[in-house]
Amino acid sequence: MANGVVYVGSADGSLYAFNAATGRRIWSAATGNYIQSSPAVASGVVYVGSADNNLYAFNAATGQRIWTAGTYRSVLSSPAVANGVVYVGSDDAKVYAFNAVTGLPVWTASTGNEVESSPAVANGVVYVGSYDGKLCAFNATTGQTIWSAATGESIPSSPAVANGVVYVGSYGNAIYSSLAVANGFVYVGSGTGDGSLYCFGLPPASAAAQAAQPPARPEPATLKPDLTLLQQP
Repeated sequence: MANGVVYVGSADGSLYAFNAATGRRIWSAATGNYIQSSPAVASGVVYVGSADNNLYAFNAATGQRIWTAGTYRSVLSSPAVANGVVYVGSDDAKVYAFNAVTGLPVWTASTGNEVESSPAVANGVVYVGSYDGKLCAFNATTGQTIWSAATGESIPSSPAVANGVVYVGSYGNAIYSSLAVANGFVYVGSGTGDGSLYCFGLPPASAAAQAAQPPARPEPATLKPDLTLLQQP
């Protein structure tokens, strides 16, 4: 939602804009296939991916198409916009960076499998998961790979970045939802069938301890829910 308008894609292949207060439809714009991607709104433009292999840019006020940028397979990843660039993943196993104004390609980076995770951009780095089981970090300007970390299973979840740490879920830990980090807690939904939303508390770290850490990437840590809590009356 942005400026009192709710933007949402549909399986009918159209992007819709509704008045947030009344629910009245303001406009709709067609793509060539179903939309699983969540729209991103920036500077009066709505960006959304479609299963027709394209990323679209629409005028947020009128729904008029501004540009279309193609990939080689479905774009089910939700775009992220930062510093005039739109970042999005594709089922062709690549991450794309497009100029937000013109739609021209800035760079393309490869992963080992489909990318349906939505990119997170922080401090000049693009973080995104792939169905090859790896979380990848790319230079936001050049697309160069900075590092990758294996989880062992596909990553449909979209990463969250907070205080110099990247959080992401994987199929191996039955986490399909994207994570949210706020006020020292990580929130995530479970895919184990228990229908639960989990909240994990993060250990405090002093500024001195954080400053003393080397710049090298640490080994990834795994958070696991305490399922015994579900057995309590």
